[in-house]
Amino acid sequence: TAELARVPVARLDDDALRAHLREVLAYTEEGLVFHAQMGMGYGFALGALALFLEDVVGWPKARALEFTAGCSEATTAHHRALAALVRAHRDALRACGATSLAMRRVRVPAFGAAFAAFLEAHGLRQLHYDPKYPSLYESESLLDALVTAALEDDGEPSRPDVEPLLREASAGLSPADAATLRRYVERARRAYGSRDDNGIECVSRPAALLRRAVLELGRRMGLEAPEHAVYLFPEEHDEALCGDRARLRAAIERRRGEESYAHAHRGPALYGPPPPPPPPFHAFPPHTRALLRIFDFMEQAEKPRAAEGTTLVGAGLGVRVVEGTARVLHGPHELARVAAGDVVVCRITSPEWSIGLARAGALVTDEGGMLSHPAIIAREYGLAAVLGVGTATSTLRDGQRVRVDPVRGTVEACG
Repeated sequence: TAELARVPVARLDDDALRAHLREVLAYTEEGLVFHAQMGMGYGFALGALALFLEDVVGWPKARALEFTAGCSEATTAHHRALAALVRAHRDALRACGATSLAMRRVRVPAFGAAFAAFLEAHGLRQLHYDPKYPSLYESESLLDALVTAALEDDGEPSRPDVEPLLREASAGLSPADAATLRRYVERARRAYGSRDDNGIECVSRPAALLRRAVLELGRRMGLEAPEHAVYLFPEEHDEALCGDRARLRAAIERRRGEESYAHAHRGPALYGPPPPPPPPFHAFPPHTRALLRIFDFMEQAEKPRAAEGTTLVGAGLGVRVVEGTARVLHGPHELARVAAGDVVVCRITSPEWSIGLARAGALVTDEGGMLSHPAIIAREYGLAAVLGVGTATSTLRDGQRVRVDPVRGTVEACG
């Protein structure tokens, strides 16, 4: 990734740009394949912990997820790095009188140099899986809002500690079982932490490389919005550089319309009759039975709940009821609109949302369950969350006061 990031795409001739695009596309595909291969591997270690909790400790399997808090360092690394950078220069930044990131970088040169280093280390990350959206490097308004928020916060981001939970679970266990539990917890945390490392390195950063190349292609095509070159097929890149650009512009507009239609008409969540319940696990040999129980645990953790009248219902995470202003976001590019204490309402999050969610008071999503990325974010930042409610983005209004109760797993309008 670092090697490809050093390629000066703006200075490449057309032939070299085409070759670079092919290389980056192949690299992106390689990353996506690896991402898929690694996708559910963490579930076996987490599931083994869940079965031990149920069979030996006497806890519900879902409590295994509580042990994953604080193990997704990659999720919050860029936010913590930015917060540390601002803390290191806080006095000078407050004294300089500047109110924008651009002016702060000029008036406090040491901060400007440190911020440039931060962008070098963390900027090559897409804020969305789709490379038509900006990377962190391009997101000036979001970074401006985050620096301002960090200046107003005199604290340091807290880190979840699972040791008290481990002591609680170990109480009453034999020394051998307590040691086994610790081993299961350590293995589950190591496996679960790989989820976001995987997504960032295999998906997000390669997608940011692809965006850099596509933007250059769009500029050479003369597109008003260069990022719309993402709607071209790879076999059209030659024509985009030296062929019938009018035809390709028309194709781009048609494909944008098709995409908008698809987003507006998502179809039902399930086609055909609901699947039957699984067979009784006791009918299988021990190792197969354990594997099926793990699969069942993972499926149940993602299963949505039905709405209860006007109350939105989902998978709750946390113990603190939060009332706040709903901030309905349609993509991470809108994260700059989030103010301290807001209830972020979105379809779902990816790892790249995390840099803008530390200020939120709560999180509500249409999709995702206790194993989803929004659950990781909520655990890492200690947010109250209700996930997988189905219709939050279409039911709740931006600016509306809402009440999020993660214990009951409900979201209600306050007026």
